Amino acid sequence: MSATLFARFPRLIGTLCAVSLILVMYLLYLLLDPHQRSARETRAAAVMLEAAARGDTHEVTRALDRGLSVNSTNDCGWSALMQAAAHGHPDTLEALLARGAALELRDQAGYSALMLAVVNDQQQITAMLLGAGANPQLADTENGWTALIWAARNGNLSIVEQLLQAGANPQQPASDGRTAIDWAREASQADLFNRLQSALENRPATSLP
Repeated sequence: MSATLFARFPRLIGTLCAVSLILVMYLLYLLLDPHQRSARETRAAAVMLEAAARGDTHEVTRALDRGLSVNSTNDCGWSALMQAAAHGHPDTLEALLARGAALELRDQAGYSALMLAVVNDQQQITAMLLGAGANPQLADTENGWTALIWAARNGNLSIVEQLLQAGANPQQPASDGRTAIDWAREASQADLFNRLQSALENRPATSLP
């Protein structure tokens, strides 16, 4: 009987066999040791993060379409959004934000995507992240440096301006007590110092620490 069916419907039988094989493989995947699945997902996340670092938006979206979490991280706690921010890839960043990438996710040192963008003088990326609602007040866990302190240390007046417009506090101190204004003063950056001092003087008294 089965031979007769195969002779009459060879394509149908072949399709059913293929579907059965796929189902078996899926069931085997579900039965895999959780550590094996975790290792596989870790490798997939590493590939996606590498793609984000080089601005390969197509590869990043392919990984997400396959079910990988947009907030997957590597051993250092970096996400794809952090990679795109640090390396200055606006198209990839935009795609990740559209897929719900977490703005406040931080790596093991306490750096957010916004902070990494500022550290690397990524002006366009900084504007995009602030526009998406990134918090400019976050500080790293190593030195207590905020994005504004980093921008002042780098002498980047344009990014300082962006951060101030977003509500960054020029008087927020790092762990050593120094503020963004202190960094500007020590570096003899007159324009930067004057802008930060002006922001401090015009800041509502109730918002000061």
